[in-house]
Amino acid sequence: MTASRDPHRSGSMTRAHPPGGGREILVLSNCQTGGMTAFLDLFLPRDKVVGLAWSDSEEGCARAAAAAAAADLVVTSAPRGLHAKLVSQYGVDPSKCLMFPGIGFSGFHPDLTIAYGDGELIDVFPGVPYQSAIGLWCWKAGLNVRDTVDLFAAETMAALGLDRSWDAARQRLAARFEETGWSFADFFLPLQASWRVFMHTVNHPHLSALAQMARVVARRIGATKDDLAAPAEQLIPDALSQGAVWPVYPGVAESLGLQPSSSTRSDPHAPRSPAKSQTRLRSTPPCGFW
Repeated sequence: MTASRDPHRSGSMTRAHPPGGGREILVLSNCQTGGMTAFLDLFLPRDKVVGLAWSDSEEGCARAAAAAAAADLVVTSAPRGLHAKLVSQYGVDPSKCLMFPGIGFSGFHPDLTIAYGDGELIDVFPGVPYQSAIGLWCWKAGLNVRDTVDLFAAETMAALGLDRSWDAARQRLAARFEETGWSFADFFLPLQASWRVFMHTVNHPHLSALAQMARVVARRIGATKDDLAAPAEQLIPDALSQGAVWPVYPGVAESLGLQPSSSTRSDPHAPRSPAKSQTRLRSTPPCGFW
């Protein structure tokens, strides 16, 4: 096997196949693990691909180390600190680890944030910790529902610079790709050219983004052109769409050539008329969308 000298950067990760002809590949990632595992399993039909969500706990590290020991290749987006811990304290072999960047992009949702109350994370819905920064400010300032809704307008987005946040978000994600030695253009340009919202939230990608990341990874570790031609988006369900799908606000959407969307748990790719694009905000915390 050939690997980069820096275990945090991705080199050529071609490994000899074990008896039977296929490799066992472990995907060690975050909430994107399921999608990456499914897509890589599709694009690498001669290999066995399994997934495990990383955890920084002692139990989680031990579980990851055992799974890594059984694998021929570990494809991981675990944070650098956790990766170093797995190598130094749990004996994970860095020579069979291929680091790839987890997908985090705020270009569609520049106002999305999280909030804490009394030291505890405030959920909009159970297990959904996202908040609108504008909505949170409105609640803290004591604005009523009507005045709050009125602020979700193009004029507000322009005043806050949220309609000009795309380039900064793109640069942050590009830096993550550069840090791990991947071509950002191979991942990002096809998605940008699709003219669709490829993120549900800042850290939950649409299946099209996960499929594109998996294509880039699979190509590096041995997938053929025919393998990559599989109609992945038609075969793999979008599990992350079952969580929050955050709105693309008026002003932000138009700056990207899109129609604004109005609420969570809706399909942001469906065309919407401006008359139906009003954002509805709760009047009491947590500050989220219906």
